Amino acid sequence: MNKRLSFSGLMQLLKGVLGDLPELRKGKNKTYRIQDAAMGAFAVFFMQSASFLANQKAMQTREGRNNASSMFGLKHIPSDNQIRNMLDLLEAKLLFPVFAKVFSALEESGSWKHFVRIESSF
Repeated sequence: MNKRLSFSGLMQLLKGVLGDLPELRKGKNKTYRIQDAAMGAFAVFFMQSASFLANQKAMQTREGRNNASSMFGLKHIPSDNQIRNMLDLLEAKLLFPVFAKVFSALEESGSWKHFVRIESSF
């Protein structure tokens, strides 16, 4: 077992593989990068909060900074609708390498064991 994969290491790996996603949008309105949309979607699932991105926008307005930027490296925070509109253009199979590379890194480091949760049906 290698060194445990840190959160920042996982984020770097994720950003790298998400950076390979193709840009399929047409036109000039490309305020958000495809990588930001994918990281935004990951952040919502990671934080297990449907309102995470909206809360981050409010935090940015209120405090001049936000966790979406510091934790997930989002330069700009897309809305849920913007994320869906951008990611819906991608075929699901384009995300398979993302899952494979992240799981491989977790497996190699043994870090995946920290994400296992056994639930009882009792």
